[in-house]
Amino acid sequence: NRITEMPDYVTESGYTEVRKIRNKVGDNQGKSALVVIELASGEAKMVDFGLEEREISVRGAQWSETENKAFVSVSAIDHKDRWYYVLTPEVKEDKLEVSALSVYNEHHDAWVNWPRGAGWMPDGKHIYLTSEKTDKAHIYVIPATGGEAVAYTSGDFEVRNVRFSKDKKVIYYSAS
Repeated sequence: NRITEMPDYVTESGYTEVRKIRNKVGDNQGKSALVVIELASGEAKMVDFGLEEREISVRGAQWSETENKAFVSVSAIDHKDRWYYVLTPEVKEDKLEVSALSVYNEHHDAWVNWPRGAGWMPDGKHIYLTSEKTDKAHIYVIPATGGEAVAYTSGDFEVRNVRFSKDKKVIYYSAS
């Protein structure tokens, strides 16, 4: 992997300096895992997504405001797959258990783009996400128990930066 070099024109020295900033998008970005810690005992458990044959990168968990569940996005390092999971941590007989339920998978032979918005619906029972399953990024809503993805947007545009209003009654987003 080579690191991108970027010229920095505003410097202390007054001369253009080169900064090393990041890997190129197609380079291997490195794999990661998700660990859950039970606070009372300090017990840590790595979440098993059942994807042992794939190198993955895990995006941070978003906790439901109404349920003891988290939502997480897992991407294949080769960017050809993304999975969305609902995690349920429980302490049973003083042992931490974390179930990971796959609720949505997106595959593309060339590239699955980064999520442009994903999280919990206000009811805590559904998840919203952006998917390019129709070749344009649109908002879909899925039950947190799994099931059919229902399109909330469609058309010849791309959705990004999905947000809720403060009272959680309205979704707004940027579109191309």
